[in-house]
Amino acid sequence: MSASLSPRFSAALLLLALLTCGTLSACAGGDTATATAPATADQNTDPTPNDTVPPAGDGNGNGNQDDPSTTTVDDPEPDPPPAPGDSPPPAKSCREQFDPELAVTGADCAPTYGQFCPESTGGLSNSEIPTACDGVRIDHATASAGNLSAGYWIATPESGEIRSTYLALHWAGANGASMIDRMRLAELAKGRGARVIAPDAPGTLGTWDVTDLNLLAPRTVDEHVALLDAILADVGVRDEPLIVAGISGGAAFAFQYACDRAEWISGLLIVAADLQDEDLRDCALGGHMATLQIHGTGDYITPYDPVTFVSAGVENVFARLMQNNGCAAAERRSVVLPNPTDTLITELELVWYATGCQSDAGSARLKLGNGGHNWPGYSGTLSDSQNIFGVTSRDFDATLQAYDLLLKLMPST
Repeated sequence: MSASLSPRFSAALLLLALLTCGTLSACAGGDTATATAPATADQNTDPTPNDTVPPAGDGNGNGNQDDPSTTTVDDPEPDPPPAPGDSPPPAKSCREQFDPELAVTGADCAPTYGQFCPESTGGLSNSEIPTACDGVRIDHATASAGNLSAGYWIATPESGEIRSTYLALHWAGANGASMIDRMRLAELAKGRGARVIAPDAPGTLGTWDVTDLNLLAPRTVDEHVALLDAILADVGVRDEPLIVAGISGGAAFAFQYACDRAEWISGLLIVAADLQDEDLRDCALGGHMATLQIHGTGDYITPYDPVTFVSAGVENVFARLMQNNGCAAAERRSVVLPNPTDTLITELELVWYATGCQSDAGSARLKLGNGGHNWPGYSGTLSDSQNIFGVTSRDFDATLQAYDLLLKLMPST
């Protein structure tokens, strides 16, 4: 993905100047905590997303483990099938598992916070270690590809049941530990059975942008793609769904990675994505995936509407992703979600295509009226509704609810 140097360079300098501590999207830091290391589940199979990625690791990031002291146990026995005559389990409510179709009926879909793990309460600086959460194992490892290397954190549910792998790319000036803390990804691991992988961007400036702010040591898109390939191979991703998520510059590279590795990816979540016209031109999607965009109309870092050399425009990106999935315009569904908490958010409009898509993969877009450049439902010191990056929503959760929505948009889920 090529980049227009001047606009992104200026925006990145503005962000780093506003928060010299290295945080973006008003996501405050968490206290350093000592991570526990309970037993891990044995993963006997290790297929990789693509034959071009060498298989490595034991499925828990131990291929190049910084702390290899782990214990292996057998996979837990699956739950027995229900006996004849047993009633089926009750359906989940919209609060327990977000469903846009239930939202249309007026069901209570308000997000819940801190239900599985406590929210981060730390200061402004980046986390060194993700905040520990009972029921979630935290590991750290490193991976290399060519001339690049990076550390990455893994948050794995202690239950041993991995329902999906969630690759999370942080914003400029941050790191993987902060991504887990501020975006409450340990809660995602515990509450949804997702294995979360949060790598640090290579280099000293903490950005996934291959040109801006890396003028002394320029990197290429292919090098970054190869690095993420190596991390996934090191962890040992199996046949579970792979979701790639990111915010701001991390969202832009999540989009690029999805363009290059579409055949591996089941879902794409991009929040406040820094995308330009040439990013759309350079993207050659070779497969279909469920997609969700979240963007505020009050985002002054990456404008919602098209701006030449600055922003491709959210609706243009949405149209590209929707068309890639072969979604028919007649199948458009929409709902305006309640926002009683966010008095400065004027509207939460969700549009989605879950049926009528030739690929069976759907696409969705959430527009936050007056929303700023941030992750709805983030955790931290600056968690007031108004902050230096604009208004933040707490009436939609880009962590648990966005994950649930992506599952709804995936084929056969």
